[in-house]
Amino acid sequence: MWTTEYTLTTDASPEALWQLLSDIDGWGAWNDGIETIALDGPLAIGVTFQMKPPGEDVLTSTVAELEQNRLLTDVTDMGELVIRVEHRLEPLAGGGTSITLSRAGQRSGRHPRRRSRDGDLGGLPAGHRGPGCGGRC
Repeated sequence: MWTTEYTLTTDASPEALWQLLSDIDGWGAWNDGIETIALDGPLAIGVTFQMKPPGEDVLTSTVAELEQNRLLTDVTDMGELVIRVEHRLEPLAGGGTSITLSRAGQRSGRHPRRRSRDGDLGGLPAGHRGPGCGGRC
């Protein structure tokens, strides 16, 4: 088993960030690790989505946990490799949000390629990463 975790803080509110996170069809606009993505129904626990990382095959993931403005977890089962990705939003006492992306995997072969040093959080629009959010925070 392996795990990775990335955290950053922003002045943006959990509600503003949730608008981006809960729009799975829109993830490709701020995550350069996604070439195409499509949700297979309304966002809910158990719904699947198809995601194609650049240069790789399409993956099917399932929403496993969902808590509005706080948590979205998806699981991708590729047979010999199962990856669980947790996107967590935590409000900060002085305002703003701590964003954590955690990945955990069970493998019996290859380790998945890491696509970015910041865990795919660095692609969030600049307005949602700190001061100067253009009124969207």
